[in-house]
Amino acid sequence: MTCSAREGSLVDPITTTVLTTVAKEAVKRAFKTLLDQPGEESRPPPTAVALRCCGGQFLRADPDRGGLIVANQAEVGEWCVFLLRRSRGWGVNLAARDGRWVSADRNKGCLLVADRASAWSWSPWSWELFQLEQHGDRVALLASHRRYACAEGGGGGLVRADRPAPAAWELFTLVDLQGAAG
Repeated sequence: MTCSAREGSLVDPITTTVLTTVAKEAVKRAFKTLLDQPGEESRPPPTAVALRCCGGQFLRADPDRGGLIVANQAEVGEWCVFLLRRSRGWGVNLAARDGRWVSADRNKGCLLVADRASAWSWSPWSWELFQLEQHGDRVALLASHRRYACAEGGGGGLVRADRPAPAAWELFTLVDLQGAAG
């Protein structure tokens, strides 16, 4: 499969993806887990999303690998659900279905990993912050250390934030799971 931009909106309304019952339940559990955290009641509600890389695979927080983010799922499953929350300043935070926050961990070679108990959204340099940059119908995730998240080869392996500029492997389709969780 080639990795080129497609026509359409920034947020794919899940029309081409079948959201399994397991994924629907994961969306509900993720919201409950996140909203039960102290201080969350005063924030706008997050949006349930999945991220699809240009090779067609979905990103997932691998629970068997300490929450490492991998681009290897053919369909949206339980660990492909992320809650996207606008931070109080610079960008967005992403939480996995277990409420752990995604970071670009510079102590782990800039791998994306969902293993943080909290997101320090008050600081623009927090590892848990990302800026969403729109590129046509896709988005790029710019980490706080000014490097872009990349699904090497268009998907199939680990995701790390080590690219100086976005190209095909650094662009993701943001899939809205909100309405599909019903």
